[in-house]
Amino acid sequence: MISKNIPKNSRLFPPEIYHSGSLLYFVGVLLFLISGISSHILSPLSYILSDSSLPQKENTDLPVLLLGMTLALLIPAMLWFGIIKQKAYLLICLFILLFTASSLNATYDLVSIRSFGDSGWLAYFVDTQTPFSRWLAGTATLGWAFSILKSLAIDIAALTFIKVCGALLITVTTIYVIRKANNRLALLIPLFCPIWLTFISGYDEYYPFIAPLFLIALLLIEHRPLNQQWLIYSAFASLLTLSYIAYAPIAFLVILALALHSRKLALASIPIACFIYILGVYLFWPEGVMEYARALKHDLNLGEQNTIYPAYKEHSASALSPWFSPQYALSWEHFKHLAFMLFWGGGWIIPLLLFGALIKYRAQFINKLPSALRSNPTLSSLAAWQIFYFVFMIPKLGPVQDIDLFFSVYLTLGILAGMWFDDLLRNHQKEAHLKYLLLCTISGCSIATSANLLVI
Repeated sequence: MISKNIPKNSRLFPPEIYHSGSLLYFVGVLLFLISGISSHILSPLSYILSDSSLPQKENTDLPVLLLGMTLALLIPAMLWFGIIKQKAYLLICLFILLFTASSLNATYDLVSIRSFGDSGWLAYFVDTQTPFSRWLAGTATLGWAFSILKSLAIDIAALTFIKVCGALLITVTTIYVIRKANNRLALLIPLFCPIWLTFISGYDEYYPFIAPLFLIALLLIEHRPLNQQWLIYSAFASLLTLSYIAYAPIAFLVILALALHSRKLALASIPIACFIYILGVYLFWPEGVMEYARALKHDLNLGEQNTIYPAYKEHSASALSPWFSPQYALSWEHFKHLAFMLFWGGGWIIPLLLFGALIKYRAQFINKLPSALRSNPTLSSLAAWQIFYFVFMIPKLGPVQDIDLFFSVYLTLGILAGMWFDDLLRNHQKEAHLKYLLLCTISGCSIATSANLLVI
């Protein structure tokens, strides 16, 4: 993204830290603890921004302290082997352990997990095999899979099924991304965002099933497509929209990435994508396209429909708009709510580190930003869309209950921050060491934030 990097001989830490593996590990542990404790302290204070009361929580100080100390020793060790020693399978083992813990908890209900968003609805759609127009492909496929399990006399509750399946899909995607990452922070940082760790916890919502599609879309947008891949881009654009109607702009950007490579292939892919989408509607919605369109219009929650949060009522742009009016979207009250959601979904440490890097290397950033935007207009368009979506989209349930609505914004922030850090550290003598310390700091913040959000 930016060609001018940190000087090779610059030292952000004393040289002894780099030369001693054990000392570097303990610095990582210290950074993990500092960022984690800071998040734990800041978490209740953040509710001032949301204009909401702090939720009542159980007294879990001792178990949380013991678990936090264990993770502070375990996670930096796995990051040390994964980043410094290039043993990615240990990073993979970390997420497999998280999946195992979340699956056991979902099955035996060992720890009560707080619910957000449309909790309970996905389990209902799956249990009754009722497709939902906004989540068409996902609800239909999960309903079919659940019915197969029931036909095999496998006794499992629909809620347990979606919690385990959601965590499994997040874990499989994480393994795939780690294998592709090759120590690139642009791919690793999103995996350590609070929202991603929250989704692996056995989350009662639809978003764990579609967040992986967003990361895959970013990989497609970032990489230059080959001529023989145009059909894959077309099919994936259709799958995005079938799975989550709000992904329609992301599907357009996937086609745009193909168009930048070949206009002829992009023009050919548009009718193919539309055909696959309509075919999918016929497959997943037996009543036909017109009935699906009518159901979708109702389920889009346009205007004031299903706006539960009192402060957001009467602030939609129009009766047919899912967006806030500009007057409210750009108000101080709303910006406080955005800061609150960013704190919990993206973590406070990533924006802080990003801001610090931009200030320190602002000259390089200002000089090279125009060429960076031109070199990847699709990714630039995605960033612009995510900013607009974050500022103007109405979270119908309010900034607390609908905190997961903007998961794509938090992941995009992590990816862009990772790209910036990757470029700054490229060819640095201690590139791997500094990436390790960055990930220790980010993971400490994110795990503490996710734990406070879900349990504490």
